[in-house]
Amino acid sequence: MANSITGTVEVKVRPDVLITQAEEVKRLANDMKKNFSEMDDTLRKTNSYWIGEAGEIHRKLYNDQKDDIDKMLRRLLEHPDDLLMISQNYSESERTNVATSVSLPSDVIQ
Repeated sequence: MANSITGTVEVKVRPDVLITQAEEVKRLANDMKKNFSEMDDTLRKTNSYWIGEAGEIHRKLYNDQKDDIDKMLRRLLEHPDDLLMISQNYSESERTNVATSVSLPSDVIQ
């Protein structure tokens, strides 16, 4: 967490752990998306056998929520990508910092 007074940053999760967890969240979110897609397909097929007011109301209630479900799934799938990008940026910055510090002279004060 950034401390605005001193300007320090504390990373509480190692990049490799962040990558592993982001990939797991992405897998689970894709599974959820697949399940909703299958449910949507099943509900659409009820048109042929669930005829009448009850079926129409049920399908309408679902369809009224479908846009919100799609938005939720899109946003849920964005988060792992953001975490992966953060992890990659952190790792690259660390490599750059290590390379820079190695190239600094060790005998500055004489």
